[in-house]
Amino acid sequence: MSNSKKEIWFLISDGLGVRNFAYNGLDHFATDLDVNLTYWNNTVFSLESLGLEEVQMATPRNHPLSDVYKKAIKEVELTNFFKITENPVYNTYRFPFTYKGFKSQIKEWLSKGLEFTHKDQKGINSLREKIKDLERGTDYYKSCYKQLSEHKPDLIFNSSQRHITSLAPVLAAQDLNIPTVTFIFSWDNLPKATLVVEADYYFVWSDYMKEQLLFYHPFIKEEQVFVTGTPQFGWHVDSSTILSRDEFFHQFKMDSSKKYICFSGDDVTTSPNDPGYLRDLAITVRKLNGQGQNLGILFRRCPVDFSDRFDKVEQEFKDVIFPLAPKWTKMGKDWNFILPEKEDLALLSNVCEHSELVINVGSSMVFDFYCHSKPCYFLNYNVEQPLNPNWKIEKVYKYIHFESMPSKQSVGWINQKEDFETVILDSLAGKSIQKDLTRSWFEKINVQPVEETNQRFFSAFDTILN
Repeated sequence: MSNSKKEIWFLISDGLGVRNFAYNGLDHFATDLDVNLTYWNNTVFSLESLGLEEVQMATPRNHPLSDVYKKAIKEVELTNFFKITENPVYNTYRFPFTYKGFKSQIKEWLSKGLEFTHKDQKGINSLREKIKDLERGTDYYKSCYKQLSEHKPDLIFNSSQRHITSLAPVLAAQDLNIPTVTFIFSWDNLPKATLVVEADYYFVWSDYMKEQLLFYHPFIKEEQVFVTGTPQFGWHVDSSTILSRDEFFHQFKMDSSKKYICFSGDDVTTSPNDPGYLRDLAITVRKLNGQGQNLGILFRRCPVDFSDRFDKVEQEFKDVIFPLAPKWTKMGKDWNFILPEKEDLALLSNVCEHSELVINVGSSMVFDFYCHSKPCYFLNYNVEQPLNPNWKIEKVYKYIHFESMPSKQSVGWINQKEDFETVILDSLAGKSIQKDLTRSWFEKINVQPVEETNQRFFSAFDTILN
């Protein structure tokens, strides 16, 4: 970092921000570059307890109408995306209106009215300016403005583009002429119209994501976007966290002589019928064990899924299903109050390392497992006894982020429950999917090499500040 010592604040609003930016040694990297890194903490999790420098934010209270404008912006943008592309999949990113309580009904009606009167890009720009005006009038904004005025950081980095609670602090920074950066935190976010927090600059995973950002939000200029990659895969290249096979399975009281298939669950909304898939897999594994195989299912549920929907199938197949829950702690009702423990990063790496393959519904776990040279198979059929009969697998792989696949053979496919047996036996025999195609997909999704992500972040910071 050039010139005098700089002060960079990382605005952290949820558990994913903690995972991506508090656990990956970014503070040590900053110290080596003579940069002071402070975490502007908007979570209930203490980062100071990790030895990190933090400034706690005031309790975030957005303007009562901000949610109305946020909803309207999303709906109008999705409508425009559909008009431009003529792709009906954008309509599947809409959440149904909920009428729970009189205040909620009023908000829904107001949002509908704004959608009707702001139908084009000019209307979207007007809505975006209005929500900024609303947030500038809150005590929350004034508190953020005061904190920034007192501490005078050189740059604010916002760890996620989608949190409305991050809007006021970013606005306060901009009003004080402090450069701001927003990170696009997930590979599937941009087509869903989730850009809530505008910034002076944007960090994205890849050139592909950069193209998406510029396409969906034409008010952003190319020189505002830096391709940095995401930190979330960096832990996999740290071999010091990998335990031996015997150590790992002994730690969790599992039989190290078994070959394990990882079933990674999705959240309830993305894949409500996951228990049915797990049941079909368990039936197959039990059958193969009866034929002389020695297999087990290592079940890692989605970190934000604390439901009881798997209890029945886990109990019924406890001879073959071995749950290994992510080390995340629920500290509130909403998903952004579910926070990871640092140990979960090493746990995930070891799950990838010591499983033979992973099976799931369209998850980015394909890339986690690729980092350990393990194949991924996507589920692509509807279960016979679904928990949610209205949900169909066919809609999942129509989502825009799957258009990034260079080939359908970038993963393996389980198109019917009978495919489980062939997939398992082929994987055990080394007849797996073409990993070079998976590599091509990963390279398209996330700039390489993974281990240089921190360097790319600070190189971009240096460019912005100098």
